[in-house]
Amino acid sequence: MAEAQLQLNLSFVPIEDRLLLRIASGKPGAMEEYRLWLTRRFVNLLWNVLDQVLEIHTVLDLRIPPEGRKAVLQFQQSAALSQTDFKTPYKAENVTAPLGPNPLLIYKLQSRKTADGNQLLSMEATTGQIINITLNLQLIHSLRKLIADTIKEAGWNIFNVRPIAPEEAVSVAEAPRTIN
Repeated sequence: MAEAQLQLNLSFVPIEDRLLLRIASGKPGAMEEYRLWLTRRFVNLLWNVLDQVLEIHTVLDLRIPPEGRKAVLQFQQSAALSQTDFKTPYKAENVTAPLGPNPLLIYKLQSRKTADGNQLLSMEATTGQIINITLNLQLIHSLRKLIADTIKEAGWNIFNVRPIAPEEAVSVAEAPRTIN
């Protein structure tokens, strides 16, 4: 039996000055694709929510000292991205579009943690339709990379949108400590 798949594709559409997020999910031969327009304002909002989710994830883990949080985030990001396939082209053949062929303009976002520890993003379109996507840590980091790469290509100067660079992560060994 074929395993369910999830593919994300994010591209800049200059004539719209928007990002087109395409989400394909399902089993091979029965994939559904959701097409969403993301504006600069929404991308900024989405990035801030994803940042907060990652921050809360490290804050709630009492094993991580405050001075080591950036290093842990950078390590998690590296581990997640190393397990993500960015090389295989997005395949949109034989997909159905349950919300129609035209992308929906997304303007509202709600986020909450699910019982299994993942993050549920509820994105609302101007048409009133709501698209829910559940993300684990790997998908959060992967989506952040797609966003950062695509807005760089688009020339959008959203300064807070960028992955955690290794040089920004302070290692726990380098962090100042007070010893009594």
